Amino acid sequence: MITGTMQLMNGYGINMLMTYDGLLTIQNDYEFDRIYIYLTEGADVKTFIESVKSQEGNIFSSTVDMNELIDAQFSQYGSIFAAVAAVILFITVVIVILVLYMVIKTMILRKKQEFGIQKATGFTTFQLMNQITFNYIPVILLGVLLGGVGGYFGLNPLFAALVRRAGIVKVNLPSPISWTIATCVSLVILAYLVSMLIAWRIRKISAYALMSD
Repeated sequence: MITGTMQLMNGYGINMLMTYDGLLTIQNDYEFDRIYIYLTEGADVKTFIESVKSQEGNIFSSTVDMNELIDAQFSQYGSIFAAVAAVILFITVVIVILVLYMVIKTMILRKKQEFGIQKATGFTTFQLMNQITFNYIPVILLGVLLGGVGGYFGLNPLFAALVRRAGIVKVNLPSPISWTIATCVSLVILAYLVSMLIAWRIRKISAYALMSD
């Protein structure tokens, strides 16, 4: 008697759950050795167990609070996910810094004479730094937007694909939109600050230095 499906990580997903009546149709002498009890929402598990023991005696060899068990298991997974997220964020920050450093440094070297002329015509170092930085802001915004949208909608399908062999075929991990937006905004601000810091080397460029070179 098939009443539904469940996904379990026990036995790498190679398992099956059936009702007691369904098992009797396959093995008529089957005797169950455990009972799963679903309590109403808000009911205290320990209080319920104690009330059963007081009425029926200590009839259980052992009892398991599934809520506590699940919380303990997912707390471990939560720590792993947090560590993985931190590593990914660190790698992202390093890549952003390295790419911006190489691109902006190359740009300054190639346009050294142009920046010197602009300084001679009245542009300040800060204005030129902003000019360099804002040249890359559209690309940064596009990359952050695509990454944020892809991460928000692709987290669960990607994770399901990774744990499919463990018996999990459907995942609904929470993806807080506020955290996604905050991460994207932080990356844009970081890219701006890093770009300004790298562009600070433009202060050494002057029309006099170019003429003397």
